[in-house]
Amino acid sequence: MAQNFWPYWRLYNVGNDVVPVDKLVACSPNNPIPSYVVAGLYNGSCYPQPGYVYSYGGAFGCGYFMEGTDSYVCLETDYYFLIGGNVSFRPHKQVTENLKFIVGYTKENRPIYIGTINVGGEEICGPVINGVCYAFKIEICTDGENYKYNPTVLKRLRSGFDIVMAEHFWPYWRSYKLNQNFNEKELVPCSPNNRIPSYVVAGFHKFGCYPQPGYVYTYGALIGYGYFKDGTDKGAVLQNDFLFLVGGNVSFRPHQQVPENLRYKVGTTKENRPVYIGTINIAGEELCGPVIDGVCYVFKLTIHSDDESYKVLALNKE
Repeated sequence: MAQNFWPYWRLYNVGNDVVPVDKLVACSPNNPIPSYVVAGLYNGSCYPQPGYVYSYGGAFGCGYFMEGTDSYVCLETDYYFLIGGNVSFRPHKQVTENLKFIVGYTKENRPIYIGTINVGGEEICGPVINGVCYAFKIEICTDGENYKYNPTVLKRLRSGFDIVMAEHFWPYWRSYKLNQNFNEKELVPCSPNNRIPSYVVAGFHKFGCYPQPGYVYTYGALIGYGYFKDGTDKGAVLQNDFLFLVGGNVSFRPHQQVPENLRYKVGTTKENRPVYIGTINIAGEELCGPVIDGVCYVFKLTIHSDDESYKVLALNKE
């Protein structure tokens, strides 16, 4: 990794995998019980929800996350650790905008960061939304003054958890198991006109610091492989370790016709420029991938790129 690069998310099975504690991003090196930055992509999430997890001599407990600004979620497994990067938590007033690590966006397309709050002498972390840091420890804590940035009613997750989406709200990421039924009407298609149905998916692969957008084919009730761009010159294929984009009132439209505030942002580059989801027409088939710095990239046998005729995923809102 470059010396001044962003950290990235990596999924570990805390019951079976060896987690490299020395590479994790700590909430604070001074906490009495070691705690680390994690994120959950539970059903209803349209971005990695930042939170924290305690480590007890190499064993990890539940991950604690905010759900919005007024409720919280506990995940016993299936959360992502923040790995590497040349980053630290510093008082938010001392951190310039371009150095803050953006984890996602609100429905109004305003950036969401990761921050820490001092609770009883312990720094715990959660999302920074509209200038306020939220974190859960016994109760929901908030701080709009003294929180730090990471720059450069209890609910346990149930299978099939749903949320009610507002009419003009963003879609969200959902994980389907290979033997789990899925409703194609809920998924976001690359195009309704493709000969073989294909849908928008994302994977955290090759040290992705945001959900890497791509596509997957479905064959009746069967889910095929997921195809993604890994960098700008290589492709990646995932068999089942990816997330589907679900719900939302969105569609792919010519990028010249879509204002910035309606575009669905999936992440940011290392320079903190937004990354969108777009489609390219390849031999009469619309397939999707990331839009980075005004260029859409799609992997199909090789990497295709388009900076003129691509479409971008956006809200269907006047």
